[in-house]
Amino acid sequence: MLGKLFGKKKNQSNAPKDSIQKQSFSLQTEYKEYTNEEINALLLTEIINSDIDTWGFMVLAPANPIEGSIFMQVTQVNDEGFPFFIEIGFGSKLHRLITKDKNIVLQHMTTYWQEMRIPDISLWEDVSDIIQN
Repeated sequence: MLGKLFGKKKNQSNAPKDSIQKQSFSLQTEYKEYTNEEINALLLTEIINSDIDTWGFMVLAPANPIEGSIFMQVTQVNDEGFPFFIEIGFGSKLHRLITKDKNIVLQHMTTYWQEMRIPDISLWEDVSDIIQN
């Protein structure tokens, strides 16, 4: 009744974000692939905190692009003194952040998976040219 008085359409709602249907993801490491049903925050935490020999790299790919992004990848690099490359792919574009902090890795992966959004990549390095050559 109040909706009619204030001109509010019946279909409009202030539904919480968690009611929005979540898309599916795949998660692949060097040694194992996980289905959407297997992916959760605990799994991401366990992989990131485990020895690099148990996962090598990790690629989290949504079924549909997130803000144009088709995957987020984490690779541990033992040379150069920086253990993690976090990369976000946008078709032919690739942006990279280098960090030693596992918490940053976990934060970006979890945000990408749970909230379906990319981090602010304005300070990330555009490595598209390096990858294409």
